[in-house]
Amino acid sequence: MEIKQWGKLILSFYKYLESSINAIDKYVLNKCLNTSYYDKANPLNILKRVDKVNEFIDKKRRFLNLKVIIQDAIIKMPSKYQRQLVLEYFDGVCADEQANLFGVNVRTIFRYKKMALASFASALTRLGYNSQYFQENYNNEVELFTSFGEYNKNIEKDFTNFRLAKELLDEYVV
Repeated sequence: MEIKQWGKLILSFYKYLESSINAIDKYVLNKCLNTSYYDKANPLNILKRVDKVNEFIDKKRRFLNLKVIIQDAIIKMPSKYQRQLVLEYFDGVCADEQANLFGVNVRTIFRYKKMALASFASALTRLGYNSQYFQENYNNEVELFTSFGEYNKNIEKDFTNFRLAKELLDEYVV
């Protein structure tokens, strides 16, 4: 997958990073509380739980890094494109509303989006992040990122987005 595709994928997941991190914290806390019991008959059970906790702590670290990477790349972009990506991916503002805010045609918004995504990919590259970096660090999360992106396309209200995100995270984290 090339850097432009990674850029679009991670942007579509950005709005869910915070709730993903919170879900991981909840999962880790739950596993840690339940790990205090030592079963002589099955001592490997605790090791499996500890390994799972470590896996999710590493996932949390990668999600926190991803959040910082996205924010750094957005800051490095021209302000016109920053606003467009923030409205689109962070705030979930539809193209019609963006057109009204910018005072342009809806088709122009789609052109801005294409240029903004290219600018974002360029900013990622300038910061030293390439396709290989994302492949090595986030390839296992592609399915999760894609799922959130697909749900986001079909849902209009933030409350519904949050509820679906929570359901997906609960399903993913269990």
